[in-house]
Amino acid sequence: MKTHLLTLSLALGLLAPALAATVPFPHAPEAREQARAEGKPTLILWHGSDWMEESDELCKAWKELASTGGLPVVFGQYDEVTGTTEEQRKAAAMPFEEFNPPIGILLTPDGTFMARYTGKTVLSAKAMQKAVKKSLAKMDAFSALVKQAREAQGAEGARAAGQALELLALRDALKHRELTQLINERDPQDTTGYRAKFCMDHLAMFKLINDTLKGGPEGQLNGAQRDFAAAEAFVQDVLGRQGGTLPELGKQQQQQWLAGLYHVQKERMLSTGSTDRSEVLETLAAIVKLDPESEHGIGAKTYHHYWDPDSYFEIDGFYEARHQSHGFEKDWHVDVSKKVKGAGTYTFRLVPHANGSLITHNFRLMVNGKEAAKASVDAATDTKEVQFTVPDVPKGAKVEVWLTAQCNDHWLNCSGHIEMEKQ
Repeated sequence: MKTHLLTLSLALGLLAPALAATVPFPHAPEAREQARAEGKPTLILWHGSDWMEESDELCKAWKELASTGGLPVVFGQYDEVTGTTEEQRKAAAMPFEEFNPPIGILLTPDGTFMARYTGKTVLSAKAMQKAVKKSLAKMDAFSALVKQAREAQGAEGARAAGQALELLALRDALKHRELTQLINERDPQDTTGYRAKFCMDHLAMFKLINDTLKGGPEGQLNGAQRDFAAAEAFVQDVLGRQGGTLPELGKQQQQQWLAGLYHVQKERMLSTGSTDRSEVLETLAAIVKLDPESEHGIGAKTYHHYWDPDSYFEIDGFYEARHQSHGFEKDWHVDVSKKVKGAGTYTFRLVPHANGSLITHNFRLMVNGKEAAKASVDAATDTKEVQFTVPDVPKGAKVEVWLTAQCNDHWLNCSGHIEMEKQ
């Protein structure tokens, strides 16, 4: 484009981002003021007009929602252009940080955050309308509880705030800065149970656990001297108090607190040199049972496998952090099928990149899961190189070297690659 045409286009706004030009909604502060004056909720569409690839689809969906959705809300937008700072977000009175726009934000008439809408919901007028109507049906009850929470003191205020949060989706309840802060301030001893339920994300929970382990926020206990009994009692109290007059923890929250319990049990096991892993395995199994497909469930399955003495690691051409058996022995099954080229004598090596006190022994050659040979070294002797006499094996057979490994390096630096060479 020639310079004078480019200048003209810019002057006319022809090159302006499509979203900014086609979403006819006031910006967040103006929308909030209009909503407050009209006594209506605000639905703010949070986007980035100059970097979002789906801007055209968003424009169509949001314009349709505003014109035909029949929602009793004031529409607004927060255009997060490249370079938007935290100060700009706060100046627009957006309730929290968000790293994955586009999203919709629903605020009560007085500006209190109530819900957010993400993913496919925010791209579809029909889905958004359904989701917002579902939230609006709870808004009066939510607003009444928020008012009660602001006016009441002590546990009464914390309880009202917690009951208000129970009306929200869990992810929104956990992000509700005003109400979670109110619970923390009004009920620091958590007599209501809502502090454990809504005011401790996993980082806050682990801080409290670790503070308890070291004997308090300013405590100096470390290593095996840490107060494991107090930390476990703290977590077990949260898990055991639910029900009755206290709120029930949802599955995700139960998993989070069980992960905290696992942390205490694991630290005690490692610090004392215990080889009994039954306690941590039981806790990890409980996390998986609650919801095996959640983030906590998937992580617990991985750690259960790691600590389980009856499972093994499958190794390809490298051994690394995920294969390490920290402070206890674990079987490795190393697939060498592609390295075997007929019968003969082969040398199997573990070539360290970072040795990290890796102890290995008990080398066996397996063909389709059956022992074909053992290394001619003492099964209990640490070694990194062994020889096998490999017989003729059927075409397509799975050939593996099985060994027992233990990494005694605190930083889990045991890593390297694996060689299988014919002599």
